[in-house]
Amino acid sequence: MFLIQRLNRYLLWRSSVEPTPQHLAKYRLTMAVSLLPAFLVGLLVFGWYPAVTIVFSVGTAYAADYLAKRYLFKGPLGAAGTGDALWLITGLLVAMLTPPATPWLAVIAVSAAAMILGKHLLSFEGAPFLPPVVVGLLAAHLLFIPYYHPHENGKPAWPVLTGAFRSSAEPTFEANVKHAVGEFLTADVRNSLEKEDYRKKLWGYAQPLLADGTPAQAVHSPRPIDVAAANPREALTAVGPEYYDAKSLLLGGVPASIGGSSSLALIFGILLVVFSGAVSWVLPVTALLTLGLLLSLCGNQNVEIHLLSGSTLLGFFYLAGDKLSAPRTLLGQAMAGLALGILEFLLRTVTPLSEATFLTALVVQGLTPIFDQYLTKPKEPPRPVVV
Repeated sequence: MFLIQRLNRYLLWRSSVEPTPQHLAKYRLTMAVSLLPAFLVGLLVFGWYPAVTIVFSVGTAYAADYLAKRYLFKGPLGAAGTGDALWLITGLLVAMLTPPATPWLAVIAVSAAAMILGKHLLSFEGAPFLPPVVVGLLAAHLLFIPYYHPHENGKPAWPVLTGAFRSSAEPTFEANVKHAVGEFLTADVRNSLEKEDYRKKLWGYAQPLLADGTPAQAVHSPRPIDVAAANPREALTAVGPEYYDAKSLLLGGVPASIGGSSSLALIFGILLVVFSGAVSWVLPVTALLTLGLLLSLCGNQNVEIHLLSGSTLLGFFYLAGDKLSAPRTLLGQAMAGLALGILEFLLRTVTPLSEATFLTALVVQGLTPIFDQYLTKPKEPPRPVVV
C-alpha cells in the first residue's frame, strides 16, 4: 500500500511539472509528422495492406480512448480525454512497429489494449505510468507471437513486395503510369513466397506461385538484424548470396516492420523530434552508444546493422525517449540510456531475440520513478497543482 501511495504522489507531481499535458500534446503531433517519411517508404516497400493497417490502428486507438474515458473511467480520477493526442502517436507507433502482413484484428486488439490498459488503467490523475504504446506492444509480443515474430520453416519470414509487375499492353507513358499504379495498389504483401524459392522459379522461367496457385507478389526472408544476430562473428557481406550493409539499411527496401524499412527516412524524422525537443534525446543517444560499444567489445562484426535497424531507431527514440515517462534530468536520462543499452545488449546476445526494445523500453521507463525520486532528483520545484 505504501508503494502505491508513493507512486500515486509521484505521478501527481509529474503531471504538475513541465512538460505539461499541453506541451506533450504538441510534442506528439510533432512526433506523428516526423513518422511521415518512414510511412511513405513503407507504402512503397509493402504496398496498400500496411496503409490500411495504420488506419485501423490509429482509428482503434482514438475509439478506445474516447469510449474508455466516456464509459469505463469516468470521474476526476480518469485519464485525460482525446485532446492530448496520445491516441494518435500510440496508434501510429503500434502500426509502424508491426510486421507488414499482420492481420488487422490483431493490430486492432493491440491498439485497444494500449489505450485502455496503458493510458486509462495504469494512470493516476490523468498521468499514465508508462507510455501506452509499450504496454500495447508487450501484449502484442505475448499474445500474438506468430504475427509479431513471423517464421516459416524455422526461419524469420518478413515479406517485401517483389516489384515484378507486368508491363502495360500500351506503350504510351500515361498508360504505363496508370498500369503501374494499378499493379501497385493490387499487390498484396501477404501473398509471399520464400525468397530463394521465388528466385529458383524465375531462373527456371516458371511463374512463381503459392501453394494454392496464387501468383507470388512478395518474397519473405529474415530481416538484416535477424541475420546479424545469427552471425555475430561474421560480417553480413560474407554471409551467403544475400548480404546487407549500412547503405542498404539507409536506402530501404529491406525486410522490416511497416515503419522500419529505411533508416534514412527514420533519421529525417528523428532530427525533427530532436531539434523540436519532442523526445529526450540524451536517453536514446546514450543507449545507442552503449549498445554499439558493448557489441564492439564482444567482437560483433555487424554493429552498424544493430544500430541502424529500423526497430532499434524506433524503439530507442520513440518508445524509450518519450517525454511522458523519461527521467526529468539529463543525468537521469543518461543513466536510463545506459541501462537501456545494457539490457538490449544482454537480450540480443543471450536470448534468441534479435531486438527487444518493446521489453527494454518498458523496463527502463518503469524505472523512471526511481531515477526521479532517489538517484537524480530534479532541482526545480513542482508547479502548483490546479484542483
